[in-house]
Amino acid sequence: MEKGRGDNEMFITFEGIDNTGKSTQAKRLCQSLSNSVLSREPGGCFISKQIRSIIVRGTPDTMDATTELLLINAARREHIKQHIKPNVDSGKIVIVDRYLDSTLAYQGGSISEYVILGFHRQLCFGYMPDLTFLIDLDPMISYTRETNQKESRFEQRGLLFMASVRDRFLERAKANPDTHIIIDGKQSLEDIQGQIARKVHHKLEETFKFFLEELILNDL
Repeated sequence: MEKGRGDNEMFITFEGIDNTGKSTQAKRLCQSLSNSVLSREPGGCFISKQIRSIIVRGTPDTMDATTELLLINAARREHIKQHIKPNVDSGKIVIVDRYLDSTLAYQGGSISEYVILGFHRQLCFGYMPDLTFLIDLDPMISYTRETNQKESRFEQRGLLFMASVRDRFLERAKANPDTHIIIDGKQSLEDIQGQIARKVHHKLEETFKFFLEELILNDL
């Protein structure tokens, strides 16, 4: 499943442990861009929202790790087919709060990266973001911030678990510098918003330049 081509389309994801402010930044970015839509994972369409209610509630031992991974991929597959790809193909900037990196970070403690990426290729078409912002924050600071108690299944695993999740997020971002931007989550909301806006506009300029070059080459 290939992305459509255009001069302004883009798929942007926001990643990080809970309470980093990533959801706020995703919302602010969407509000600042006229041709954008905002979604989240698990979620984004009816079926995926139903699956979300199963995944994020209960206790840490509510389900087996493989069952959890299968549910996440089922939700993501529907999200891609019903929301992400149609909007990208129509020329929109699609912004999603959590995506594949969250699966690698949260489920990666019990399931290998090889298996997770294999599931993504086979079940979710290997569909990847153009740009990923990792809002990085020490779990000790994250735990001092308010959280949604109804969706706290992963937070119940404690600080050590969340520290390992953070490490996996950082490892993934550092291994993919062309697409991943690490943002210090301790900064003010305004400073973080400004950094993100500059990176997005730079990426859009690069995409537009590449699109024009292709048009010129095709006309030769």
